[in-house]
Amino acid sequence: MIQNFQLAAWEAGVGVVWKTNPFIHSPNFREAVGVKPGEKIVGLLHIGYPEQVPAVRPHTDAREKLII
Repeated sequence: MIQNFQLAAWEAGVGVVWKTNPFIHSPNFREAVGVKPGEKIVGLLHIGYPEQVPAVRPHTDAREKLII
């Protein structure tokens, strides 16, 4: 679901990155975003318009990375 959101955002020129910031454990932050006791934050989506679009990196064939 998140990947679909990222792809749709990119098509609209919006950049998205998923990060797990250390402040997700801060009681003040948890209260500010309404996290209830027993709930867990696993990451945050940072959304915005990029100043620069990174160059596309060369594709690495999965067979070069996968060992079975």
